[in-house]
Amino acid sequence: MKLGITGATGGLGKRFIEVLLQKNSPIEIKVFVRTTSNISSLNQEKVEFVFGSLQDQKSLETFVQDLDICYHFASCVNSDHKQELMETNVQGTQNLCEALLQNPKCHFIYCSSIVVKNLKPLNRVFASNYTLSKYYAEKVVKKYSLKIKTTIVHPGYIYGKYDQNMLPTVIKLLHAKVNFLLKGGQKLAPLVYIDDLCELFWLCAINEKSIHQEYIGIPKNEFGIHHFIQEVGKEMHLAYPKKVYPKLPFMLAAKFLEIRFKLFGGSQAKLTMRVVNGLSAKAKYTDNGQNNLDWHPKTVLGKRVKEAVESYLYSNLVMKNSGNEIISLRNDGRCKWLENKVLKKLLPDILENNRDQQKKKIYVIEDWISNDGGKVGVDLDWLHKLGVPIAKKIEDLPSPTECVVVNTGYDSIFNEERVLRKRGFELIDAPCPFVRKVRDHLLQIDKSKYQIVLLCEPKHIIIKNYSSLFPDDMILVQMGNYQEKILEQQNGKPLFLLPYVTFLPKHVFSIYDFICAEFPTRENIYVETKCMWVSSRLSPIEEINTMTDRELKDVKDSLLVTTAGSTNKSVISLTETLEMKGLHVITIGSLDSFKEYLETRSKNRILLVKSPIPNNAEKPILEYMLKMKLGVGV
Repeated sequence: MKLGITGATGGLGKRFIEVLLQKNSPIEIKVFVRTTSNISSLNQEKVEFVFGSLQDQKSLETFVQDLDICYHFASCVNSDHKQELMETNVQGTQNLCEALLQNPKCHFIYCSSIVVKNLKPLNRVFASNYTLSKYYAEKVVKKYSLKIKTTIVHPGYIYGKYDQNMLPTVIKLLHAKVNFLLKGGQKLAPLVYIDDLCELFWLCAINEKSIHQEYIGIPKNEFGIHHFIQEVGKEMHLAYPKKVYPKLPFMLAAKFLEIRFKLFGGSQAKLTMRVVNGLSAKAKYTDNGQNNLDWHPKTVLGKRVKEAVESYLYSNLVMKNSGNEIISLRNDGRCKWLENKVLKKLLPDILENNRDQQKKKIYVIEDWISNDGGKVGVDLDWLHKLGVPIAKKIEDLPSPTECVVVNTGYDSIFNEERVLRKRGFELIDAPCPFVRKVRDHLLQIDKSKYQIVLLCEPKHIIIKNYSSLFPDDMILVQMGNYQEKILEQQNGKPLFLLPYVTFLPKHVFSIYDFICAEFPTRENIYVETKCMWVSSRLSPIEEINTMTDRELKDVKDSLLVTTAGSTNKSVISLTETLEMKGLHVITIGSLDSFKEYLETRSKNRILLVKSPIPNNAEKPILEYMLKMKLGVGV
């Protein structure tokens, strides 16, 4: 099945392509992009490109000629000019439909908008130019549905990864100190999480029942748009509106300001019909088509607001300051196990549990997750700010009847964990599964047969946490000293090379090659313990390695945001990878050091990279960048 996508560099298009590439179905993807589009965020190995314009009929015909499915996501959204909106959204859609007449087998899936469904004859005079353009574009699709196979999807306001419309609008309102909400937005928010919407679009493609049907791409939300705005305000630490006013006076004022702008020019007023409609938005229609597609949206508001805000802060955020342009990686750099299992599940569960006075408190032990004065492991200030109960050592814990101990991150101090279990403490065992592999190997290796060569930094947490498992003849090596250490300390046994998880594969291979060359007659072995953060296609290591010269054009410095003085192996691996791309790496541990760096630079492109370990510097820096991007006070 060959799928064509317009608007592939927009938020929905990019995320939909990512979702498609995770499917097990045999699909090919072709995208239609302008010659001026930035395609660096797309997987160029797995996507076919056709360059053209919605106004260029020949390029459209080339694009659609061999497609089975054509998704039309391309749309002009943020323009104030009616002519531009009509040319792109209406005429562009008509041109695409005309091209599809040359390929009648193709199923055309059009992305409309909920604003069209909400448009009625009585409120049309108050409709924004964007709403009218989508209304007329949909009429075009319906006209061509007599000749081509069409499906129309009306998404709600989309939030989530790559959102460059909904969240930015809300954040701008909050920064502008808009202190009112409008009646109508108290419940049934017309919001849809982007991954749920992508699933609906996919179901339309694989189910012929969708042909000549319309679908509302909104789950039945119990919360309202007001609640969403307030939740974004809380997450961004911004004052958020609470008062609710009647809508009509604001509609009249916004319409007057729009007419004045049209007649006399000047700057566009902050109060527009889009703002008014957004502050009062309500989904009058829930999905009338979950019926035959079996679409079941899985997302409720909850943690997704936090996730959406973080995604907006981290994804493709470009800041220009004193001529500098700061770019970021497509993937945010966070370890996915840490992100999904700890930050989004375990820590919220701990905080929720500890609010219940009837339950045992869940404690984290500082000595298990931090080392070398906080330079290795979790940023303790960050953890304290979350409000997680922390015992410095096991002796500082309350009694087993009062608390539960969670073992996460780098794994426990092994002998202390056994002591706690003997004392009757309940443990939540949730360490990094890849670090646990190292411990399992240390427990399972036949130490009478093999001499272990452990590749790890001397001050790493596991050197302390697993010390009771180390045999007397173990050789601890680093990349700078492994040859002399092995030659000096080897005792004639076969060597068992055990690398810590975040060493790059080339390091492991170079040491094992050395061992085999020096001791060719021994039955030496090695194991791979590398984690997803190093080896998966979502890894920042992988992304940096595959960045093209075009993406890195004029980039000389890379800012690595991490805890000041950190010696984490993951940070070292990131640094090495960046340096191999010819970049000068500068570690940034605070907003002040970030500002200080900018003051000394001008007219540079700079790559910003986030440490895989949470730290206090990240959010202030990214919020500062966001303010610069939005043009608000810093």
